[in-house]
Amino acid sequence: MSANDNPFALYRDKLIGANYSTALSLQAFVLSMYNGNTWKFRGDSLSNFDEQHLVIFMRLASWYREHTESCPVFMETCRTMIEKRKQLAAENLRELEKLRDTDLANFDGTAADLRHLIDDREKQYEVDKGHYLID
Repeated sequence: MSANDNPFALYRDKLIGANYSTALSLQAFVLSMYNGNTWKFRGDSLSNFDEQHLVIFMRLASWYREHTESCPVFMETCRTMIEKRKQLAAENLRELEKLRDTDLANFDGTAADLRHLIDDREKQYEVDKGHYLID
């Protein structure tokens, strides 16, 4: 593959911003190559890849194997992916704080609904802390 075939550039739209399960698995794979101690890739997710995504996965792996972290496009892609996740983590934390301060009398739902929303946000907050996305 030539530099023009860099899969981190070719598939940037799937690595940055795409929000469906197979794209999220590709993103996890890429971030695990960037920092395997912080970011984990679940190999069992490969069973959900269609042919297109499997080819992308193999191209990403092959390129990384050859160029490792000396590839500036790989490094920039990972930094951008992490920056987007930091922004999402900050949004989640703001929403969690709002939900925690919500007066049930002003909430459009039951106490159980509010508790469920808070629990979901708290789970994401813990994941975000584990990925060092929250200062």
